Amino acid sequence: MNYLSLRAKRSNLTNMSYVVHLARSWKTMLLVGLLVAAMSGALTLLFPLQYRAETQVFILSRTPAGVDPFTVAKTAERIGANLTQIVYTSSFFERVIYLTQDKLTKEQFGATEREQRKAWRETLDVGVVPGTGFLRVAAFDENPARAALIAQAVVTTLVEKGWEYVGGEVQIKAVDNVVLSRWPVRPNIAMNVLMGLVIGVFGVIAVELFRAPRHHHEDGMGAGDWLRHL
Repeated sequence: MNYLSLRAKRSNLTNMSYVVHLARSWKTMLLVGLLVAAMSGALTLLFPLQYRAETQVFILSRTPAGVDPFTVAKTAERIGANLTQIVYTSSFFERVIYLTQDKLTKEQFGATEREQRKAWRETLDVGVVPGTGFLRVAAFDENPARAALIAQAVVTTLVEKGWEYVGGEVQIKAVDNVVLSRWPVRPNIAMNVLMGLVIGVFGVIAVELFRAPRHHHEDGMGAGDWLRHL
């Protein structure tokens, strides 16, 4: 048997020893993974749990007769992209507050202009559905009723005043009722717990791989060599 064959056989045996070593640590992986997942879930609960209220509007661009549908859709999409930025401005924010007739106040979003703008931006998630004239509007709040109020006020402001920001040749129509999430969606507890589990498990794997050379020194191959042979 030549040198290369011996080295390949030795490498295979070493790789198997690492697999066996990791397999013996499955209880530790599971325990640490569950512990980190539980800690991640507990930390998530320290943040306010927010509900989502979602709806959408449709943008109609008054284009000359004979323009192909693709151009019309792209024009509406471009207008929607502009409106996506407009809704986060102080001007739009103040119009929404005014529309709600004291059901919302600027002070609820912070004491200063900077705090209010930051809170307003974090409250909304507005985006264009790619390739269409639909503009999706989502509002988040700890109070489901207030989240719905904000979403509806944003849509009403877009319908009544949106043309002022993008020109008079545009019509914006509300096409959906506001839909509330059943459960809090921010922060995402399930995702954070899952990420905690994954981080915990892979953390144990990393530690075991770096500890393994001390257990398999006689094989003449360390964890780094083993990783290069994968």
